[in-house]
Order: sequence, then C-alpha cells, then structure tokens
Amino acid sequence: MKKAFSFIELIFCIVILSFVFSTLHLIYMQIYKNYNFLGFFQRLYDLEESLYNNPKFKDIVINTSNLGSLELLEEYVSDDLFELKKLKIKDKNYTSYFK
Repeated sequence: MKKAFSFIELIFCIVILSFVFSTLHLIYMQIYKNYNFLGFFQRLYDLEESLYNNPKFKDIVINTSNLGSLELLEEYVSDDLFELKKLKIKDKNYTSYFK
C-alpha cells in the first residue's frame, strides 16, 4: 500500500485549489465593487433624511398671469457630491388657487 502522494496527484490538487481560489478572488472583487456603490447609496439616504429633519429654507415667488404671485418654499440640503431639493406651497390653505 502506498504511503505518499504521487507527483501527479499533488499537481492535480494544486490545479483544483488554484481554480477554487481564483473563483473566490473574483467573488471578493465583485463584493468590493458593490461596497463602493453602497457608500453612495448611504450618502444619498443620509442626505434624504436630513432633508426631512433639518433642511435649509429659501423663499421663491413666481408671478403668473392667471394666479397672480405664488409663494413657494424651497427646502434643500447638500453635501460635496449631491444636492436634494423639495418645493412646498407656502400658503397651505391654497387661497391663491380658489379665488
């Protein structure tokens, strides 16, 4: 009975292990690329949350011929990469629409 591996068996094991580790390397690289995109999504989520919790305000007045002047409130937040804005009507009872 043989007590040691032959050279052919050893080469065969090395080839199988190289295929396994190259596949694991490709999977790891794909996970790393997805992690970079997740960073962008997390920044967008945090910015959206700050838009609802503590935005900056700016008044906007639009003059139209039919409705007169509309007063809008722009809420915005920004960081070094993204800027999110939200428009609201300042007069919540909508009297400018129903004269």
